[in-house]
Amino acid sequence: MRIIPVILAANIVIAFGIVVHDAESKGNHFGIVGDLALNVAEAPWTLKYLLSSKSPMEALRGVEFGGQSGWQIHDAAAGDGLDGYLLLSSYQGDERRHVIQLVSLPDLQVKHEWRPDASKLLKGVPRNSTLASYEHWTKNAYRAIHPLLLDNGDLLIKDHQSVLMRISPCGDMIWRRADQLVHHSSEFDATGAVWVPSYSEPASFAKLPADFHDDALSLVSLDGEELYRKSLVEAFVENGLFHLMFTAGAYSSDPLHLNDIQPVLEDGPFWKRGDVFLSLRHRSMLVLYRPSTNKILWSKAGPWLAQHDVDILDDHRIAVFSNNSYDMGSGGYVKGHAQLLIYDFATHEVTTAYDGAMATEKVATQSEGLADYTESGHVIVEQENDGRLLIFGPDERLFASYVNTASDGRIFRMGWSRYIPQSEGSAALNRMEVGHCSG
Repeated sequence: MRIIPVILAANIVIAFGIVVHDAESKGNHFGIVGDLALNVAEAPWTLKYLLSSKSPMEALRGVEFGGQSGWQIHDAAAGDGLDGYLLLSSYQGDERRHVIQLVSLPDLQVKHEWRPDASKLLKGVPRNSTLASYEHWTKNAYRAIHPLLLDNGDLLIKDHQSVLMRISPCGDMIWRRADQLVHHSSEFDATGAVWVPSYSEPASFAKLPADFHDDALSLVSLDGEELYRKSLVEAFVENGLFHLMFTAGAYSSDPLHLNDIQPVLEDGPFWKRGDVFLSLRHRSMLVLYRPSTNKILWSKAGPWLAQHDVDILDDHRIAVFSNNSYDMGSGGYVKGHAQLLIYDFATHEVTTAYDGAMATEKVATQSEGLADYTESGHVIVEQENDGRLLIFGPDERLFASYVNTASDGRIFRMGWSRYIPQSEGSAALNRMEVGHCSG
């Protein structure tokens, strides 16, 4: 007779799964029952984040930075000439949620903040990908990675392996692309559309397993329309680079790991408007790619190591945030400190910038991290894993630092902050309509 309870339990599990799947995919066939089932299914993930003694949103290394909390000015004179804004993206430990702030420079005053509620914004998005970390799709576990400020104060936001969304200055949904996962950087191209790394699902080649990360390049309009998509695996194969992804003896589900798409905005002697620089962490490689012709024009592996973030400095130089991280089988480590490396296409030379300052401040982040160059010659470095951001003057003096510390002393992670030029930030502030925001 024991077989009957087993069969009954199995049928209940199957039925529960059907109802949850219907609610996730917005089938709405079960009404309020579907919503309740989805809430029950999400509960274990939510409880894990709320009850864990160490939140996954905490800084990874536990460096304390002398007990600093929030902003500290180290050398006021080093901020001379600095203007514009910082779009500060951070997980706030006291509130157990991610917050984005527009901070004026150099006075470090918050002019506006966005408080996206991922539990609401992502409700009903289908959960049928093998690559997403769905436990992050709640208010308490979501990070807004590399938010992009639009000219009316709206933001484009996403988490890693999540969906691209446009929200208002009050955090309300304007649109979301629920059919595709995106990750890492967001950058305007020369036409005002946005390049963002995405995935091709299913993978471009039928023989690839379901867990394969088929990175893709997506260009999306500000209305949420996808204008272009190209599988990076396809592009590599079509450019004769199959061997960089697949070889005997060592299959990798994530052989390239695209973490930055940097668009070329103006023609130069070594590239053209419309080209894009790509950063491939797992190959320690940079690529210059021309989407219009599907041609890889240039590539170089090293001396940067597991780098994130490539920026165009002028018509012949690029800057690279090199994490200098590696794994020899016993976990991830940083070799010395992170570096800012400059590659000159005219001379093929690689030089360092701010190396003394980076060494003195012991800047290290095993993953993520970035650097932004301001119009005044200052450099803003985000030490993402450790929850710290630094602003250096043109002469490498440290102007100010921010440590994302909660009231209990725990430090929480960042979300890829970015520099906003004065004209763009002020224009967005002037156009914001925030009087109706509920909080």
